[in-house]
Amino acid sequence: PAFVDGGDRRRDFERLAQRLTECEAAVAAREEALRDCERRGAQAASERDVARLELQCTQDEASRQVGLVVERWRSRVGALQDELEAVRNELREERESAARANSELALAAAAAADASPQSRLNELEGRAAAHTEEL
Repeated sequence: PAFVDGGDRRRDFERLAQRLTECEAAVAAREEALRDCERRGAQAASERDVARLELQCTQDEASRQVGLVVERWRSRVGALQDELEAVRNELREERESAARANSELALAAAAAADASPQSRLNELEGRAAAHTEEL
């Protein structure tokens, strides 16, 4: 008991020491919460990066699939255009053949009109014989 008023200072010191301990504990808890938050943030960023990569892969695959479908349709359209051109060529050839046949028929009709009945009979018999041989 050398200090009579020292008891109050000691209590003040103990209260300050207790308060310092409480503050240090609060700081440690806040630092741990901050580290936990940073870990969760890093994990969220990693998950976001993974999700971004998955989305990019999905978009790439969708683009690839669309490209394949477009290529198949282009191929089909090309084949149909080729087929259409072949049909047009056949039709043109048939029209030309029909025009030649009509010309030949018109010439034969004109010749028949000018020919005597005997020559017409001979011509018809010749045609009939030719057709008979074909059959």
